[in-house]
Amino acid sequence: MDQREFLRQMEELVEFGKARENALTKEEIADYCSDLGIPGKHMELVYAYLTEHQIQVPGYKSSSHDAVEPGEEPEAVQRIPNTSGSTERN
Repeated sequence: MDQREFLRQMEELVEFGKARENALTKEEIADYCSDLGIPGKHMELVYAYLTEHQIQVPGYKSSSHDAVEPGEEPEAVQRIPNTSGSTERN
């Protein structure tokens, strides 16, 4: 999956979280991400992305240095490894 597709999926997950009163459990997130092939060790990045978009994830604590300025790409997305074999970013 390329980064653009991953971002689209994360945006859909944010919208899902907004529809659920800005909160998703780790189980709900895992269910949503099960088809995306995200290794368990990268789920923290998904939680960080959601938190950066004001979606609460009970049991996850974000670092204060993860804050995103308007117009910037969230740091969690910048750290997601490219598994498509492509070297293109954006």
